[in-house]
Amino acid sequence: MRNPSFLRRSAIALAALGLLTICAQAAVVFNLDFATDVYTGNFTAEVNPSKMSWAGGSLVYAPSGALTSIIDYTPGGNLTTTFQNETLSVTSSASTLGGSLGILTRLNGATLTSTGILGLVNILSTTSVRLRLFYGADNNAGAGTNFYDTTFSSLSNPVAVSTPLTLELAQSFNLTNSIFNVTLSDADGLVATSGNQTLTASHSYDAAGLIGLRFSAGTTTQWNTSNFSSVPEPSTWTLLALGLGAGVIFRRHRARSVDSCRMPRASRRPRFGKKGKVSPRACWHAGS
Repeated sequence: MRNPSFLRRSAIALAALGLLTICAQAAVVFNLDFATDVYTGNFTAEVNPSKMSWAGGSLVYAPSGALTSIIDYTPGGNLTTTFQNETLSVTSSASTLGGSLGILTRLNGATLTSTGILGLVNILSTTSVRLRLFYGADNNAGAGTNFYDTTFSSLSNPVAVSTPLTLELAQSFNLTNSIFNVTLSDADGLVATSGNQTLTASHSYDAAGLIGLRFSAGTTTQWNTSNFSSVPEPSTWTLLALGLGAGVIFRRHRARSVDSCRMPRASRRPRFGKKGKVSPRACWHAGS
């Protein structure tokens, strides 16, 4: 005999867990198209703000010399936090090669507090890029401690000047460790990827915090950024779907049970309660 109470509780628990996870992430799910001026109202410049602007339908970093600029995503001037399981993505193009582009996450928000994660790409040449990951980064251009560093040479998919490149920083959490993956791609597909890199909880980084972008010139005269986005991991939506599916199964089971109570078979003799009504206990018995 199936236990309807167990089915009901399981459905509610799965649906609630999925909804809670999505609600926790909802504050950081965004897709910023810089074709419109979303820079002024959504970002705070932490380092070299005079080098950052919105112009010509994109977010422009135009340094004079080997400078670094950092901006935090602070929609409406408010701080925002990031949930552990998501992918941050930025699409930008370099006017000349030689600079670096980075995504920051889990920043504390206080200047020089080294709790952030930095995923960084250096564009060395059309056929060579360098991917790096750091923990202990801050919002004052401090990169932190390197825990992944690989140069990819003789690329099968070369990069090009003034061609949009997409840098992604994926982060997930498995109760004891955090897992990070930095990937570079373009319109033709994958350029390079770090694969999954693991950090234990003993390292200096926050579970949540500010997110932002880090631009460095090198020999690059200008970065033009067209998009910045955050996407939850697919497992979040799967969890909610499981909860909703369990709810549907429960409702169908209950409907069959109620029909059985209304039209009992001859072999089933439902018990009657007060005023001749079939008792709920008898209904569940009849529908089992």
